[in-house]
Amino acid sequence: MLANDTTRPQCLIDSRILSDSFDSTVTKPKDTFYSQSASPQALLDRLRWCTLGWQYNWTSKLYDLGVSEFDPELNELMQAIAVAITNPTRAAANYCSDNTYDGTQYESHAGIINYYDERATMAGHVDKTEENMDAPLISFNIGLDCVYLIGGTTRDTVPTPVLLRSGDVLAMCGESRLAYHGVPKILANTSPAYLTDLDAGNNDVVAGKYPQWQYFAPYLSTHRVNCNARKCL
Repeated sequence: MLANDTTRPQCLIDSRILSDSFDSTVTKPKDTFYSQSASPQALLDRLRWCTLGWQYNWTSKLYDLGVSEFDPELNELMQAIAVAITNPTRAAANYCSDNTYDGTQYESHAGIINYYDERATMAGHVDKTEENMDAPLISFNIGLDCVYLIGGTTRDTVPTPVLLRSGDVLAMCGESRLAYHGVPKILANTSPAYLTDLDAGNNDVVAGKYPQWQYFAPYLSTHRVNCNARKCL
Protein backbone atom coordinates (compact mmCIF):
# COMPACT_ATOMS: atom_id res chain seq x y z
CA MET A 1 0.00 0.00 0.00
CA LEU A 2 1.03 3.58 -0.45
CA ALA A 3 -0.10 6.42 1.79
CA ASN A 4 0.86 9.87 0.63
CA ASP A 5 2.31 11.47 3.76
CA THR A 6 2.32 15.22 3.18
CA THR A 7 3.41 15.99 6.75
CA ARG A 8 7.04 15.01 6.13
CA PRO A 9 9.55 17.10 4.13
CA GLN A 10 10.50 15.82 0.70
CA CYS A 11 14.00 14.42 0.27
CA LEU A 12 16.09 12.62 -2.33
CA ILE A 13 16.83 8.95 -1.78
CA ASP A 14 19.17 6.45 -3.42
CA SER A 15 16.78 4.14 -5.30
CA ARG A 16 19.44 1.85 -6.78
CA ILE A 17 19.02 -1.88 -6.40
CA LEU A 18 21.96 -3.09 -4.29
CA SER A 19 21.61 -6.75 -5.22
CA ASP A 20 21.40 -8.83 -8.38
CA SER A 21 17.90 -9.82 -7.25
CA PHE A 22 15.05 -7.56 -6.24
CA ASP A 23 13.37 -10.38 -4.30
CA SER A 24 14.30 -9.00 -0.89
CA THR A 25 13.04 -5.55 -1.87
CA VAL A 26 9.57 -6.82 -2.69
CA THR A 27 8.73 -9.82 -0.56
CA LYS A 28 10.35 -9.23 2.83
CA PRO A 29 8.91 -6.76 5.36
CA LYS A 30 11.00 -4.24 7.24
CA ASP A 31 12.64 -5.39 10.47
CA THR A 32 10.90 -2.74 12.54
CA PHE A 33 7.25 -1.81 12.54
CA TYR A 34 6.55 1.66 11.17
CA SER A 35 4.08 3.58 13.29
CA GLN A 36 2.65 7.07 13.26
CA SER A 37 0.07 9.04 15.15
CA ALA A 38 -2.45 9.45 12.29
CA SER A 39 -5.89 7.94 12.83
CA PRO A 40 -7.12 5.02 10.65
CA GLN A 41 -9.59 7.37 8.97
CA ALA A 42 -6.83 9.85 8.11
CA LEU A 43 -4.71 7.05 6.65
CA LEU A 44 -7.67 5.75 4.64
CA ASP A 45 -8.16 9.16 3.06
CA ARG A 46 -4.50 9.15 1.99
CA LEU A 47 -4.53 5.64 0.54
CA ARG A 48 -3.85 5.73 -3.20
CA TRP A 49 -3.37 2.11 -4.26
CA CYS A 50 -2.69 -1.46 -3.20
CA THR A 51 -1.32 -4.34 -5.26
CA LEU A 52 -2.76 -7.80 -5.96
CA GLY A 53 -1.03 -11.06 -6.84
CA TRP A 54 2.52 -10.79 -8.17
CA GLN A 55 4.17 -7.76 -6.60
CA TYR A 56 5.56 -5.02 -8.81
CA ASN A 57 8.88 -3.37 -8.00
CA TRP A 58 8.45 0.31 -8.87
CA THR A 59 12.23 0.85 -8.91
CA SER A 60 13.35 -2.00 -11.16
CA LYS A 61 10.07 -2.01 -13.15
CA LEU A 62 9.88 -5.80 -12.81
CA TYR A 63 7.45 -8.30 -11.28
CA ASP A 64 8.30 -10.61 -8.39
CA LEU A 65 7.11 -13.68 -10.27
CA GLY A 66 4.91 -16.25 -8.62
CA VAL A 67 5.36 -15.21 -4.99
CA SER A 68 1.84 -13.97 -4.17
CA GLU A 69 -1.35 -15.67 -5.34
CA PHE A 70 -4.01 -13.61 -7.10
CA ASP A 71 -7.43 -13.83 -5.43
CA PRO A 72 -9.20 -16.87 -7.02
CA GLU A 73 -12.71 -15.38 -7.09
CA LEU A 74 -11.52 -12.11 -8.61
CA ASN A 75 -9.53 -14.10 -11.16
CA GLU A 76 -12.71 -15.99 -12.14
CA LEU A 77 -14.47 -12.68 -12.79
CA MET A 78 -11.61 -11.39 -14.94
CA GLN A 79 -11.48 -14.68 -16.85
CA ALA A 80 -15.22 -14.47 -17.56
CA ILE A 81 -14.74 -10.95 -18.96
CA ALA A 82 -11.83 -12.12 -21.13
CA VAL A 83 -13.95 -14.94 -22.55
CA ALA A 84 -16.91 -12.61 -23.15
CA ILE A 85 -14.91 -10.20 -25.28
CA THR A 86 -13.39 -13.10 -27.24
CA ASN A 87 -16.79 -14.30 -28.47
CA PRO A 88 -17.16 -12.65 -31.94
CA THR A 89 -20.78 -11.57 -31.42
CA ARG A 90 -20.21 -10.19 -27.93
CA ALA A 91 -16.90 -8.63 -28.92
CA ALA A 92 -18.51 -6.67 -31.75
CA ALA A 93 -21.29 -5.50 -29.45
CA ASN A 94 -18.73 -4.33 -26.90
CA TYR A 95 -16.44 -2.59 -29.41
CA CYS A 96 -13.65 -5.20 -29.10
CA SER A 97 -13.93 -6.61 -32.61
CA ASP A 98 -10.15 -6.31 -33.11
CA ASN A 99 -9.43 -8.55 -30.12
CA THR A 100 -7.79 -11.76 -31.35
CA TYR A 101 -6.72 -13.08 -27.96
CA ASP A 102 -8.24 -16.39 -26.83
CA GLY A 103 -9.96 -15.48 -23.59
CA THR A 104 -9.95 -19.07 -22.37
CA GLN A 105 -6.18 -18.72 -21.95
CA TYR A 106 -6.47 -15.68 -19.72
CA GLU A 107 -5.22 -15.78 -16.12
CA SER A 108 -4.80 -12.86 -13.73
CA HIS A 109 -1.23 -12.71 -12.42
CA ALA A 110 -1.10 -9.19 -11.01
CA GLY A 111 -3.36 -6.23 -10.43
CA ILE A 112 -3.76 -2.85 -8.77
CA ILE A 113 -6.64 -1.31 -6.88
CA ASN A 114 -6.57 2.47 -7.32
CA TYR A 115 -8.38 4.72 -4.86
CA TYR A 116 -9.43 8.16 -6.12
CA ASP A 117 -10.90 10.94 -4.02
CA GLU A 118 -12.78 13.80 -5.69
CA ARG A 119 -9.56 15.72 -6.41
CA ALA A 120 -7.45 12.81 -7.65
CA THR A 121 -6.12 12.38 -11.18
CA MET A 122 -3.91 9.90 -13.02
CA ALA A 123 -1.40 11.11 -15.59
CA GLY A 124 -1.33 9.65 -19.08
CA HIS A 125 0.75 6.48 -19.28
CA VAL A 126 1.14 3.08 -20.99
CA ASP A 127 1.15 -0.27 -19.16
CA LYS A 128 3.93 -2.15 -20.95
CA THR A 129 5.95 -4.01 -18.33
CA GLU A 130 4.13 -7.31 -18.89
CA GLU A 131 5.76 -9.80 -21.26
CA ASN A 132 2.35 -10.81 -22.57
CA MET A 133 0.97 -7.81 -24.42
CA ASP A 134 -1.67 -9.79 -26.32
CA ALA A 135 -3.86 -10.52 -23.30
CA PRO A 136 -6.28 -7.70 -22.43
CA LEU A 137 -5.81 -5.36 -19.49
CA ILE A 138 -9.16 -5.59 -17.68
CA SER A 139 -10.60 -3.22 -15.08
CA PHE A 140 -13.89 -2.37 -13.40
CA ASN A 141 -15.03 0.66 -11.44
CA ILE A 142 -17.26 1.33 -8.44
CA GLY A 143 -18.17 4.59 -6.73
CA LEU A 144 -17.81 7.97 -8.40
CA ASP A 145 -17.88 8.44 -12.17
CA CYS A 146 -14.78 9.70 -13.95
CA VAL A 147 -13.60 11.12 -17.26
CA TYR A 148 -11.25 8.59 -18.82
CA LEU A 149 -8.93 9.56 -21.69
CA ILE A 150 -7.75 6.96 -24.20
CA GLY A 151 -5.26 7.96 -26.87
CA GLY A 152 -2.90 6.14 -29.23
CA THR A 153 0.51 4.52 -29.07
CA THR A 154 2.20 7.95 -29.00
CA ARG A 155 1.44 11.16 -27.17
CA ASP A 156 0.76 12.82 -30.53
CA THR A 157 -2.69 11.21 -30.77
CA VAL A 158 -5.50 13.42 -29.47
CA PRO A 159 -7.19 11.37 -26.72
CA THR A 160 -10.86 10.45 -26.74
CA PRO A 161 -12.80 11.19 -23.53
CA VAL A 162 -14.94 8.37 -22.15
CA LEU A 163 -17.38 8.64 -19.25
CA LEU A 164 -16.81 5.69 -16.93
CA ARG A 165 -19.64 5.05 -14.49
CA SER A 166 -19.82 2.85 -11.43
CA GLY A 167 -20.14 -0.75 -12.58
CA ASP A 168 -18.50 -0.19 -15.97
CA VAL A 169 -15.95 -2.72 -17.20
CA LEU A 170 -13.09 -1.62 -19.45
CA ALA A 171 -10.92 -4.06 -21.42
CA MET A 172 -7.89 -2.68 -23.26
CA CYS A 173 -7.27 -5.18 -26.05
CA GLY A 174 -5.87 -5.18 -29.55
CA GLU A 175 -4.23 -1.87 -30.46
CA SER A 176 -5.57 -0.17 -27.33
CA ARG A 177 -3.44 -2.43 -25.11
CA LEU A 178 -0.47 -0.13 -25.80
CA ALA A 179 -2.45 3.10 -25.86
CA TYR A 180 -1.77 6.06 -23.58
CA HIS A 181 -4.56 6.51 -21.06
CA GLY A 182 -5.30 8.53 -17.94
CA VAL A 183 -7.92 10.02 -15.63
CA PRO A 184 -8.06 13.84 -15.59
CA LYS A 185 -11.31 14.27 -13.66
CA ILE A 186 -13.38 12.58 -10.95
CA LEU A 187 -17.04 13.64 -10.96
CA ALA A 188 -18.39 14.46 -7.49
CA ASN A 189 -21.84 13.36 -6.31
CA THR A 190 -22.19 10.63 -8.94
CA SER A 191 -22.03 7.41 -6.90
CA PRO A 192 -25.22 5.35 -7.34
CA ALA A 193 -27.62 5.28 -4.44
CA TYR A 194 -27.48 1.51 -4.08
CA LEU A 195 -23.85 1.90 -2.96
CA THR A 196 -24.18 4.92 -0.70
CA ASP A 197 -27.77 4.88 0.62
CA LEU A 198 -28.08 2.19 3.26
CA ASP A 199 -31.86 2.04 2.72
CA ALA A 200 -31.69 1.75 -1.06
CA GLY A 201 -31.13 -2.00 -1.03
CA ASN A 202 -33.79 -2.98 1.51
CA ASN A 203 -35.84 -4.66 -1.22
CA ASP A 204 -32.85 -6.82 -2.16
CA VAL A 205 -33.12 -10.34 -0.74
CA VAL A 206 -29.36 -10.43 -0.07
CA ALA A 207 -29.03 -6.96 1.45
CA GLY A 208 -29.26 -8.37 4.96
CA LYS A 209 -26.12 -10.42 4.35
CA TYR A 210 -23.96 -7.31 4.31
CA PRO A 211 -24.48 -5.49 7.62
CA GLN A 212 -20.93 -4.11 7.46
CA TRP A 213 -21.74 -2.16 4.29
CA GLN A 214 -22.46 0.82 6.53
CA TYR A 215 -18.70 1.30 6.77
CA PHE A 216 -18.17 1.28 2.99
CA ALA A 217 -21.09 3.47 1.95
CA PRO A 218 -19.67 6.81 3.19
CA TYR A 219 -16.33 6.11 1.51
CA LEU A 220 -17.88 5.25 -1.86
CA SER A 221 -19.99 8.40 -1.79
CA THR A 222 -16.79 10.47 -2.15
CA HIS A 223 -14.37 8.07 -3.86
CA ARG A 224 -13.86 6.04 -7.02
CA VAL A 225 -12.33 2.58 -6.72
CA ASN A 226 -10.77 1.02 -9.83
CA CYS A 227 -9.65 -2.60 -9.83
CA ASN A 228 -7.51 -3.79 -12.73
CA ALA A 229 -5.76 -7.04 -13.61
CA ARG A 230 -3.28 -8.24 -16.17
CA LYS A 231 -1.67 -11.46 -17.39
CA CYS A 232 2.09 -11.04 -17.16
CA LEU A 233 3.41 -14.09 -19.05
